[in-house]
Amino acid sequence: MSALNRSRRDLLTLGAALGCGVGGLHLLAPGAALAQNTKVDVSQLMADQALPDVVEGDANAPVTIVEYASMTCSHCAAFANNVYPTLKSKYIDTGKAK
Repeated sequence: MSALNRSRRDLLTLGAALGCGVGGLHLLAPGAALAQNTKVDVSQLMADQALPDVVEGDANAPVTIVEYASMTCSHCAAFANNVYPTLKSKYIDTGKAK
């Protein structure tokens, strides 16, 4: 079958495979690359960074919620506007979570 007769799905699959071969293979199996590396220095991992963690709520709350967000992500913006206020009022403000 020639490249001109291929379906759009075949071309997308081929493009994805080529993209992974160039440098995106770690996206398919991120743990595989880490497993081949040597030990991780935990002290460096836990060291202060340019943007420190921000903790809201009672520091002794039994549940810790960790948020990973992007300032340019529309889904993260929707979460911040639509979900977070309820989450904060029900769990953070009541001391059930931090």
